[in-house]
Amino acid sequence: MIDIFVLCTSETEAPLNTEHLEQKGYQVTLFSDTGHLFETLRYGKPNLLICDSHTLGEDAFETCRKIKADNDLWMIPVLIMTRASSLSDLLFVLDCNADNFIAYPYDASYLHSLIEGMLQTPVERPTPEQIKTQFKIQHDEHLFVVTADRRKLLEFLLSSFEIAVNKSDELSRAESENHDLRQVVVKADEVAGEQARAIGILNSTVRQKEEALSSLTDEIRNKTSQVAELSREKEFFIREREADKNLIGEAEDRIRVLIHEKEEAERVHSTEAGELNQR
Repeated sequence: MIDIFVLCTSETEAPLNTEHLEQKGYQVTLFSDTGHLFETLRYGKPNLLICDSHTLGEDAFETCRKIKADNDLWMIPVLIMTRASSLSDLLFVLDCNADNFIAYPYDASYLHSLIEGMLQTPVERPTPEQIKTQFKIQHDEHLFVVTADRRKLLEFLLSSFEIAVNKSDELSRAESENHDLRQVVVKADEVAGEQARAIGILNSTVRQKEEALSSLTDEIRNKTSQVAELSREKEFFIREREADKNLIGEAEDRIRVLIHEKEEAERVHSTEAGELNQR
């Protein structure tokens, strides 16, 4: 069984997919405390140690530096996980004498091939001659001390090239996605333009309908006013007719009275005339 120790900030949230490594036959143990890690290393060395500098920061590099300076632990292969977003990230890896590094986020197949290569390559301790020829680099107000042979520099160069290729692929995908998004935006603008034109037509139609409705409302209002006027005239005529009927009724009553008076006068006259004839 191949043992891999992983040093990160949390033992429950690893920076890499431990299930993928376990499926490849590795036994993965997570550590979040450097003291616990070193205590465990005294009782048994893993085949590989992975330090996550993305979450641990300089503690990851310092842990690697201590291991490589320890006479009993230096032969443990150390892989640094880093963002590799700047030259400082690479210099920190070289400065702590790590055996290799991988950029985060990483490709699972590339991580597996990198681990396999490190497991098959024995760790070599720098010779006194290499230590004498170490060189210093000043960058971002930090002094880096690099002690590495040609093989390690070549491995770092290959890892850097792999990162550059991955970044280039990511950039190509991003550009392709950006192009697709631009096409979507163009189509969305076209659809928005069509919708704006349709909305303009609908607004014009609505305005025409509102104008027609306003005109119809005015016409109805005028008709209503005319109907009200006719109703008032009708009521006036009805009242006049009732008044005329009353006058006619009064005239008929007067005529009946006059007829009755006439008949009464004729009767009296007839009576008086009869009496005169009898005399």
